[in-house]
Amino acid sequence: MYNKEEFKHVVENAVKEIFPDREVTILLEDRSQMEQLCVETKAVDLGNKDSDAKEAKHKKSSNAHALFNFNRLKEIHEQSGIEGVKDFIKSCIGYCENNLEEIRSTMKDFKSSLNIKVFDPIIKPHLKNCITRDLGDLKQALVLVKNEEDSAFQIYLSEDNLDPFKNVIGDMTIDALWDLAKENLKKCKCNFLSILSIPGLAELFQDKGLDPEDLREPTITFTTNDLQKEETIREMQDLVTNCKLVQPMFIIKNRDLSYSTSLLCNEELLSGLAQVFNESYYILPSSTLELLLFPESSANPLDSENEVRKHLKGMVHSVNQTLQSNELFTDEVFKYNKSVEKLEFIGRYEISTTMY
Repeated sequence: MYNKEEFKHVVENAVKEIFPDREVTILLEDRSQMEQLCVETKAVDLGNKDSDAKEAKHKKSSNAHALFNFNRLKEIHEQSGIEGVKDFIKSCIGYCENNLEEIRSTMKDFKSSLNIKVFDPIIKPHLKNCITRDLGDLKQALVLVKNEEDSAFQIYLSEDNLDPFKNVIGDMTIDALWDLAKENLKKCKCNFLSILSIPGLAELFQDKGLDPEDLREPTITFTTNDLQKEETIREMQDLVTNCKLVQPMFIIKNRDLSYSTSLLCNEELLSGLAQVFNESYYILPSSTLELLLFPESSANPLDSENEVRKHLKGMVHSVNQTLQSNELFTDEVFKYNKSVEKLEFIGRYEISTTMY
């Protein structure tokens, strides 16, 4: 019987056998209280022959990731061995990368599946070929998200792979697709919680004589539209007020999608969070899965704003050094300025190169 790390390597070797000509990245993730394996394959150029050119262009433009329920893969392995796991993964990735028409037909509604992913072109330069828009130093990409019980897909849209969806898109322009994706973001459920609610973190305070159970706070689930309700704002404000940390920090993540980076382009959400905190706040990208929110008043009042920003940049940089490449979002640090209702990009950690 394999442990988690061993089974991850079993799956990784299986995917490499299925796709020997591709780069493979496997990552075990905990998303929405469900362990999943994220499988990323990067297709190589198949050459410039007439018979292969179209397929090569198609594969490079898809840039899809596949997520698999970890326990489901283990069940398949127990029932059918590694060949069963390989067949299941091959069929899913095959649908995702090579058969967009079949994915379209299995989607209940293309328009409800259209979303936005924010990415850092320094970390993911290959996504710049997709349909993108600038967001400060980052970019936004149009992406289709298909969630199922045992797996999930992300399909980045490009001008080249829109053809299979023409009968659904109709006469919609690219601008209309962006508007639709932003509206869909408002419907997605988000989790808002204190950093003390992370499993294991509250136990660290036992040495200070504090009961971990007294430190934990509830998780609040809401949509952007819920932020228009006074009761939702009040509930979230109570969580902020009752946080027992001297310098409280909070987490926000997208429950419905397999990434939380899109929250940065949801202006109504960012504005609503400023109303919850009743002040400006910093946003630290801990990974692609969640964002950390740090109210401005939580910063040491004796420090200058420049010192606070330098400290936060260093914090993000240090955390990112410990992450696997698939978890990395960006080294950027952000601030939502409540007074001007605007997301500000305050930069990356600068490594000194001074010679002594």
